[in-house]
Amino acid sequence: MVSDVEPFIGMGPIKLGMSRTELRNIMRVNNIKFDFYDKNKNQDISSDHTIFITYGVENTVGLIRLRDSPLHKVFFRGIDLFSLKAPFSIY
Repeated sequence: MVSDVEPFIGMGPIKLGMSRTELRNIMRVNNIKFDFYDKNKNQDISSDHTIFITYGVENTVGLIRLRDSPLHKVFFRGIDLFSLKAPFSIY
């Protein structure tokens, strides 16, 4: 999946504030399934364990997280975010 990050709006087809049903319908079109969720059912996890969606107010998308994976390209203002190297590490 190739996605552009839009601050305060979302990432690719995933928009902050959309319902769980809306999210799953849109992701199904992109052949991405959410087969897993945490025990409190406030987080969905994609079947390949690379997309994590946390639901907040009124069970709507509140947080979008991705794990670095060859399955995803994520851009912000034309920059591939997963290609960036951190200038330092914390240990």
